[in-house]
Amino acid sequence: DNGQDGTLVLTFSPDTDRDSFNPADDLDLENADLGTDGTWSEDADGNQVWTATITPTGNGEVEATVTDGSYTDTAGNEGSEGTDTETFDVEGPSVVVDIDIDDDGLGGDVTFTFSEDVDGFDASDISVSNGTLSNLTQVDGHTWTARVTPEKAGGDLTVTVADESYTDKVGNLGSEGADTEAFERNAPLAYEDDISLQLAGDDFMSDENFNIAFVLDFSGSVDNSEAHQMLEAVKAAGQAFFEGTTGDVKIQLVAFSSGATSTVSFSSYAEFAAQVDTWDAHRPYNSQTNYTAAINETMESYQPVDGYNNRVFFMSDGEPTRDYEGTSTSDIDHSLKSATQTAWNDFVADNKIDVQTVAIGQGVTVPRLQDVDEADGDNHVVQVANFDDLVDELLDVLKEVDVSGNVLNGADGVAGTADDDLLGIDGGRILSIDVDGETYTYDQGRIVDHNGNQIEDGSILNVETDQGGRLVFDFETGDWTYTADPDTGMGEEDFRYVLTDDSGDTSEASLKIDVQEAGATASAARMAIETDSAEDSGDAAGQGVFHAETLGLASIDEAPANDDDASGDHPAADDDINVAELVYEDNVESLEAYLPEEKHGDGAAANDPQDFSDPGTASIDLNELEDHAMMVG
Repeated sequence: DNGQDGTLVLTFSPDTDRDSFNPADDLDLENADLGTDGTWSEDADGNQVWTATITPTGNGEVEATVTDGSYTDTAGNEGSEGTDTETFDVEGPSVVVDIDIDDDGLGGDVTFTFSEDVDGFDASDISVSNGTLSNLTQVDGHTWTARVTPEKAGGDLTVTVADESYTDKVGNLGSEGADTEAFERNAPLAYEDDISLQLAGDDFMSDENFNIAFVLDFSGSVDNSEAHQMLEAVKAAGQAFFEGTTGDVKIQLVAFSSGATSTVSFSSYAEFAAQVDTWDAHRPYNSQTNYTAAINETMESYQPVDGYNNRVFFMSDGEPTRDYEGTSTSDIDHSLKSATQTAWNDFVADNKIDVQTVAIGQGVTVPRLQDVDEADGDNHVVQVANFDDLVDELLDVLKEVDVSGNVLNGADGVAGTADDDLLGIDGGRILSIDVDGETYTYDQGRIVDHNGNQIEDGSILNVETDQGGRLVFDFETGDWTYTADPDTGMGEEDFRYVLTDDSGDTSEASLKIDVQEAGATASAARMAIETDSAEDSGDAAGQGVFHAETLGLASIDEAPANDDDASGDHPAADDDINVAELVYEDNVESLEAYLPEEKHGDGAAANDPQDFSDPGTASIDLNELEDHAMMVG
């Protein structure tokens, strides 16, 4: 029983008088207690056998002795002594934890030394206060090492092995062990962050579930022709959602003017389009502009769904003329009444809704729509010159892709890992960030440019880049989002940011975002094909073979000199074949590919059986290439 108990067996000669043996008087136990009264039996040789359980009282040797003359046979003759010893392990193991902080407070090594060889010890048995554990490695049966990284710039870091979380080799539960080490990092330290983003391309394709609300302005400034253009754009966007995702789609419409109304949530394009056409034929409103009514109706009717991409598109061509905060339309403090503003911000945040506002024409200013958009932390307003351009602009919004993170939490975006920035023991914050040569500095709750001109009131920078992307950066938290559409240029965006502390120490690093073309792979963009001779391969000459080891750009090798069929029928030796030009056939166990005839040079005879465009194929064993970039997807 894991070393906690033992079985004691006394074997007496056949003529022993069982009644003459009294274990209380005749049996001596050292380092053990008798656990049961014992039972008698007889073995195959007729011996009298007495069996009982004993419980050791401590680690080490247990001795059991039947004293000399303490029992008799049936004739009254006294019996002789008998004894045996056994070593028991009844005490659980212990562990000594030793932390050694190095690298000027950036991290340290921790060693776990157990009193004996143990089983069942892993990272789940370890807790770290004010830090994280990584790279737990077993050295031998009783020694492990790991790396610890402090979460903060200074203080105490404690590593604890939980009580009874491991055992020795016989199953005794181990005891707790812990160590605490003080550390400090005086100056801030920033780490480089490298992220990649792939453009969506011309088509909107997704596997997400979408739950969408289009909130549409039907105020008097929108004439019937413009309303028609707006509805056509909404219909096109809705169709893109319904046809562009393999997931579920729900779309609801909200119309507003001086008041607001909403439809049910449509789950098919036909029903959705029919409702759009109805509003196109009979517009629901034609009065003043009331953002508050629109948002109240949206909160009342729109139901966010867990597991869906919940999105609200809010479109308007004019400033609010009713139910806003301010003294007049020329002096608006906020587009929404204060109670609605608070409720809307909570509604968006609690349900993780993505809000996108669209300004149509010159009659509405960005700040007024930012009042609606601020709830999701993005605050970006899409500006469209007129209703004619709305279709293309709205479809471009659907094709936007983004990547987000937190510069303080490193490239992995996870707090408490080794690539986290440190702000310094004497207080620290994000001081500035550089975008396309312009330095934006956070100063006393506002963002200023290099001339000291205020850019934003608050901590969130929202700026378009020269490459056509958009960076939203929060100086207070370090959170950032980078958004790109199909027109965004490819290449690396480099945003240099600076940390500072209260004593003026600084550290800087870059947030680098590699914008890649739609459909690009992380490594190989092309593969090589090498022509083989019929003599060597047994196949038609010119049949290509992919090279699994080939990455990057590669060319067609010359056919062997002894190949009589090597001619102008084959691609030139210095030509590159783009994988997009190949025809692929997925045969489950292999991927087959060949270059179609129209991609070849002229000169091949139509009846030439050795024509490179013959449907002979190059075959790749997918098991050998499961990690190859070209095979992903």
